[in-house]
This record gives sequence, structure tokens and C-alpha cells, in this order.
Amino acid sequence: MVTATGTAPVSDYYHLSWHLLFRGVQLEQIRADRVLHEALAARADPLRLAAVFNLSTSTAITYADIARALLERPVEAPPLDR
Repeated sequence: MVTATGTAPVSDYYHLSWHLLFRGVQLEQIRADRVLHEALAARADPLRLAAVFNLSTSTAITYADIARALLERPVEAPPLDR
């Protein structure tokens, strides 16, 4: 690839974003999935989420609320063979 100011490679961030977007994935989706995964693992602790991911208080609470709702949801039973 050629950049606007020369022939040096573009940044790793741009390269990664371009390849993921080409496959229909955005970096923001990956980050959101990672934060939600941590929220589930940390039993929906907003303080931990804010510290680990440098989130605002309201964003950390939002993720914790989502995780709490998922943790409280009953696990679906497998279908019965008839």
C-alpha cells in the first residue's frame, strides 16, 4: 500500500481495521465483546470494568447491568428427544 506522504507501510491499526472490516467485523464490536466477557467473568462489577478498560462510570454500569441480566437469565434446557 502507498500512503499519502510516501511508500512506507500504513499503520498496524489501519491494516487490522481494514482486514476486519473487509470481513464484516469492526474493532468496536471486538472491544464491546471483550468488555462484556469481562463483565460476565467479574460477576458484573462496574468498578473493575471501569479500571480495566478505562470506562466512564455510566458505561461501566451499563455493561454491568447487561451482564447481570444475562447472569440472572435461566439456562435453556436442551430439547427433549421424542
